[in-house]
Amino acid sequence: MSFEKKKIGRRLLSAAFVAGAIAIPSMTGGCSLIMGDLGATQCDSDLACWNNPAFSATDTNGQHQYTCQRGICAPVVGVISNTPQASTACVSTQKCFEDHGNQPWICQRPGVDPCVRVESEDCTKVERKAANGTVEFTTPGYAGALAEDSVLIGTITPLTYTPADKPNQRLPLAFMQDALAAVDMGIAEWRTQMQGIAYGDASRPVFAVHCNSNFDVFGEVPKRAARHLIEVLKVKGLIVGADEELAAIAPMIAEAKIPTVCVECEKEVPAAVQGLAVRVKPSATAQAPLAVDWTKRLETKIRSERSLPAATNVKALLVWQENGAPQIYGTLLASTIELNAKKATENDAQSFKQLKIGDGLTRTVDMHVIAQTEIVPFLPDIVVLTGGFRTITETIYETESQWPANKPRPEYVLDSVAANQATIDAVLTFAADRDDLRKRITGTKLVTRAANMNVFKAAFAKPADDIWTGYEGLYALSYAMSAQATTPGFDGNFTGAGFTRLVDGAPSPFHAAAIPAAVSELRAGRAVDVDGISTSLDWDLATGEVKSAKFSIFCVAGSAGSYKIVENAGITYDAKTNTTTGTFACP
Repeated sequence: MSFEKKKIGRRLLSAAFVAGAIAIPSMTGGCSLIMGDLGATQCDSDLACWNNPAFSATDTNGQHQYTCQRGICAPVVGVISNTPQASTACVSTQKCFEDHGNQPWICQRPGVDPCVRVESEDCTKVERKAANGTVEFTTPGYAGALAEDSVLIGTITPLTYTPADKPNQRLPLAFMQDALAAVDMGIAEWRTQMQGIAYGDASRPVFAVHCNSNFDVFGEVPKRAARHLIEVLKVKGLIVGADEELAAIAPMIAEAKIPTVCVECEKEVPAAVQGLAVRVKPSATAQAPLAVDWTKRLETKIRSERSLPAATNVKALLVWQENGAPQIYGTLLASTIELNAKKATENDAQSFKQLKIGDGLTRTVDMHVIAQTEIVPFLPDIVVLTGGFRTITETIYETESQWPANKPRPEYVLDSVAANQATIDAVLTFAADRDDLRKRITGTKLVTRAANMNVFKAAFAKPADDIWTGYEGLYALSYAMSAQATTPGFDGNFTGAGFTRLVDGAPSPFHAAAIPAAVSELRAGRAVDVDGISTSLDWDLATGEVKSAKFSIFCVAGSAGSYKIVENAGITYDAKTNTTTGTFACP
């Protein structure tokens, strides 16, 4: 049984960026001129091209005409032109709007700049809104609403993806679309409380321009979107979806010195943008000490229940995807898990086994065959899993389906990303004995800030399902911009300096009611201590790393037809203090 049509989990934000995992249609629709020696690598970043006089050309908007494309400085192609037909200085956004057929063109500096188009090939969604739990794209009335002094925030996230077996299709990625709905809800709250972004003693209107990266594995679509946002629209802040998108556009962020928040990054922030960019999620590896501790406790439990003597080894299988955050986390677990009173890797091949599989976006492996030839013959007592939705669901399904009736079934340990209701529902749907299986599924789970989460859920008006990171990203960026914006004026660029005033001061939770007091503190020149939904966001300001995070052991409780994740089954781990406390108790 395949889970081909099941919901694709959020782990795709890391898993999908693998060469060959996604088919990317031609960007050009034809041939393009590549200058230079094709046998040599010309560049490793856009900046390398821009620093080369042969490839430093820009258009009338200052938009670079060459970028680094697979090691070659190549012309930018396939972009909807935003270059005005004439360089006549604009009069007003209202006039730009009318002169371009009531389409979204704006005037940012009357009397100085020409009209510029808000949308581009990749950036076609100018704000979105959530209404009664449903999400729809909206295009607000630009005339009057999008004023000349508006602060524009850009987002670059995968709203769609192209499956390898369907190269001409773009399928929606519901999770990321919901995350953008949370961004827009945050913007609406700032408008209500502050009439936009606090700027000096006044406020400026704020709007978001959303761009779709379509999971471009080569980074060319994110870079094209970033050029539009940074060079044409001159956005004041960026929200980026994943590690690979941030890495692709890091040179542009560094050159423009734009404050950036990555909402699903799990790797270290690229060196080029450290000090400019922060994450809102802790590292994928932060949960590893709890997973190691829990695996040891499961071994003790198994020995007790089965009356195994000390001389008999407990067997463990580690399954992880060979890409993105799962690969980083799986590699760490392989070197830190303890089994049979020693490091797991010090056990013989009959007691510990590692199984590395393909990405979680497309079916690059046949889990039925892998379970038949690799997993079931090994008969593990514990299976530690890290990966995407398919990795988790198909591994458990195929293992359970083929397991011999006369052998004790394994305990499954999942990671924090897999600890969501959609994954658990899919795993249990086809189980022969759901109650038995649910008792054997546990794992690590990020502990959210309960009070802030409750406020967010009430405002979002639909199941949150771990999509609050977009909301956190908008709040973090808005506070950082408000912290730095002390002088009104369009030309004043923000930098990452605002983040330095968000880690030590008056407590400021991320919800609408707290905005006025926090902004008042920032306007007075004081700092605030922001408090997010997933963590308290105590950043390492040099690296953008989230230092504070707590994880718990989750379990699955309930009875037939009603199984729910218990997010905290009694054992918690504080990454900041490196301490584990509590005892396990699942209802």
